[in-house]
Formats: sequence, structure tokens, C-alpha cells
Amino acid sequence: MDRVDITAVARHQLAYGGPAGERQLIWQAPSGDASPLGLRGIVALADAGGQAAAGQTAAFVLDHLERMLTAPSAPAATDRERLADYVYQCVLSINTALRDAGQYCALTCLCFRDDGFALAHIGGGGAYHLRVAHIHPLTNESTALLGQLETPEVSVGTGTIRPGDRIILTGRRLGQVVSAADLVSQIGQTDLIVACERVLRLAADRGQVEPTSITIAQVGPLPIISSSAPAAPPAAGEATMSYQPQPDYAPLGNPSRLDQLSPRQWLQYAVVAIVLALLLGVFFGRKSAQSSGTVAAGSAAPQTFTPVAPATPAPGTVVGAPPAPAPGAEAGVPVGAGAPLPTAAVGTTAAAMPSPPATPPAKAAAPTDKIKLVLSAKGKTFTVTPPAGSTVKLTGLGNYKPKQVGGGYEFTLKSEAQGQSYRFESTTGKTGAAPASKGALDDKAPRGAGLAPGTYKLLLGRGIEVAEIEVAAPSDVTSPAGPPATTTTTTTTSAPR
Repeated sequence: MDRVDITAVARHQLAYGGPAGERQLIWQAPSGDASPLGLRGIVALADAGGQAAAGQTAAFVLDHLERMLTAPSAPAATDRERLADYVYQCVLSINTALRDAGQYCALTCLCFRDDGFALAHIGGGGAYHLRVAHIHPLTNESTALLGQLETPEVSVGTGTIRPGDRIILTGRRLGQVVSAADLVSQIGQTDLIVACERVLRLAADRGQVEPTSITIAQVGPLPIISSSAPAAPPAAGEATMSYQPQPDYAPLGNPSRLDQLSPRQWLQYAVVAIVLALLLGVFFGRKSAQSSGTVAAGSAAPQTFTPVAPATPAPGTVVGAPPAPAPGAEAGVPVGAGAPLPTAAVGTTAAAMPSPPATPPAKAAAPTDKIKLVLSAKGKTFTVTPPAGSTVKLTGLGNYKPKQVGGGYEFTLKSEAQGQSYRFESTTGKTGAAPASKGALDDKAPRGAGLAPGTYKLLLGRGIEVAEIEVAAPSDVTSPAGPPATTTTTTTTSAPR
């Protein structure tokens, strides 16, 4: 893989009241740098808005971000996806520091490697990917800021680059008067400093007087532009290239784009959902009506009984005496019926009836029986729910802190939980051993994971450690004792003679 060099410049426009709350970070790797993250360059923009000491807050954010990303102790990243995950962890650390200080800040950060870039964004700034004459917005403006929530709504993604590409970071106010088409016409393949000044001059001509800034990063060597010779035409296929954001830009954990659905798309999805709900309601309503009608018809059917005339006693038979038993049958046992319950002898006051046999206890659970955990997903959260009565201890790892909801543990991810692959690996097993359980999170059908007693790690995606789970052996389970045995007494009095 060829080494890529990043060259970047930044320019800002000051207001009459003083410097803006925006600060820029440009870091270029020295020659022969072998950092664990494989970084070739960093460009970032922080905007602390109009709060007190806004410039100091923005500078604090960028200083901490640079130290964490360029530290020799940073974890190794073999690809841009792992780099994006580490950038997200750094942003969470900065968010905690801002919350403790009662400050807030917007942030857009791009980290470049030889195989592409990783992006983290929150707030109102903008980022664009310019390739020849095609520009693609990488971010969406939002009102969320670092320092407001315990888990900020940060958009994280990755992208590919090629020599000649340009990445543009614009301040929050600049995007209000300069469009993406304006950036293409003003920047193009012009010198970076000249391009920045052109954009700021255009913003000023359109009435922009508030503080704002622009940062442009060039991938590869800077173009050589001669006024005496016409510019070289783009390489074959570049001029007619249709910009494809995938795989040039993809959010972590989700193969779709980060772009939000438009109001029209939301309306279309809502109409489809309503129609499906109506069809299902009609179908199940008819099935329920048919079932109810069948039951009602059976219960309303008239029943007929044939009256039986009383039998005339034979001569010499005592009226009121018990009938003689049928041939071959014992007295008091109807022919073809089971043996009756024993009764007290005639003339006695009461006789104790034997109690029914006690219900045998249920089989005790074996120590090796598996405990079934249920994993369910909803939006950017997923829940791990152990069965009732089980002894399961769950501890979050890294920045993943579970929240106990009902009988389960809820985790919040930075992207959609739907489709995320998961696996449970034993902490005592051999390296490379098959996972104890694995699958993919689904927001429609909960997933089950059977785990034997032991300690496991829950991993998502390509190996992101989320939690440690300790499953204890199930305790002996016996069925509740049945009701106490009852004694039935029967009192029979003999007929007077």
C-alpha cells in the first residue's frame, strides 16, 4: 500500500468583537513515523459557540484529542474501522471532561491513514469530500454537542481516499451562506491558501460578518498549476465519474449511509407501515371472528333428553332397599365403571378416607445446565436479559456502561444495533477457540444464547469488548409443596327397621 501525504491549511475570518470560538487542528506525520494507529495526518475543527472562554474550550478539546491520537501508547489499529472506534473512545473521554467542567463544544475530526480516513462528528460544522468536480457531504448538521449528555450523539464513519482528493471542513456560520456547489467552483484544484481566501471572500460578499473558518486538506502532492499552459484533463473516467459514497463513506456497524431520511421517505415508510398494520388487523380479526362463531354455535345448539318412566317394583321387593348387583359385578360397583371410593360401614358415624399421594419433587438442576440469555435490539440500544431466578453478573468494559432496565441490562451503541454480530467467548478457554454462542442482533426477533456456568466476554463486530458476564451454576429447584392432604368422611345411617 502506497504512503499518502496530507497537506492542509486553515483560514479564519474574525469579527469586530474578537476571535471566534472556532479553533482548527492540523497535524502531519513526520517522515518515517510509525505510530500505532498508522496516522498520516489529522484535521479537526472545534466550535465552542458563544459561551464564556469559548476559544479556550475549543483549544482544550483539540489539544486533548491530538495528545490521545498521537501518543506512543495508543492501541494498534490494523484498519480504518479500528481507528474509527478508537477515535470514538477519545471523543467520549473528552465529553466526560467537558461535562465535569460544565462546558460544551462541537467537533469534526478526520484522521488519515494510507488505506483511507476515519471521521467523528457532532454539532453544526460541515465536512465535504471533493474529488475532481464531484463533492459529497460527509456530515449532517445537528444541535447535539459534546458535554451535554453522558453518551453524546456522535456520528462515526470511515472512507477511502485517492491522490488529488480534498477534504473541506467549514465552520457552522460559513455553511449558512456558502453551498456545496460554491465550494466546488471556488476551490477546484486551486492553491489551498488561495482557495480558502476565495471562499471567505465570497462569504463576506454575501453579508457574513460573524466569526467563521475553513480548513482544506489535500491528499497527495499539491498540483502544479501554470498560467501559460492549460490544465491537464482528468484521468480517464474521472470526468464522468459518478460519486459512490459506498465504500467511500460508510458508518461503523451499519452498511447504509449516515444520511438521515428525508421527510418524504419517512412519509412513505409510515404509509407502508399503516397499510401492513391494517391488513394484519383484518386478517387476524376474521380468524378470531370465525373461531368465536364456531364456539358460540356449539354452545347454543339445543340438547334433547328422553324422559325415563319410573320402574315398577317387582312383587316382594322392599321399596327403598338398594338394588341387587348385576351378575358378575360386586355390590355397589356399576357394570363397566371403575371402582368407587370406599365408604364408611352402615351404622358407623364416620370413616377416614385415605389422602391422595403427594406430588414428587421436581428434578434438581444439574450444575452444568446452561443459562439462556435473551438479546434484543431497539434503535441504538440492545438489552441482555438473564432468566428469572438465575445468578448472572454483568460488568461493562471500557466506555460501555450497562443500565439496568427491569430484569435486563441495556447498552447504548454509537450506531444502530440492528444487524450487529455478537459472540460470547470464555475467558478461560484457549486462544482461537470457538465462541460459546454467537449470532446477530435483531430488532424484530430476540436472540437466545445458552451459556454454561463460567466467565465470558461479550464482543460485538470485529472484536469490540462490551461486557464481562459471570454465570453461576443454577441452584437446586424443587416444585412447591402441594396442598396438605385432606381427610374425607362419610356418614351413613341405617334405615329404621
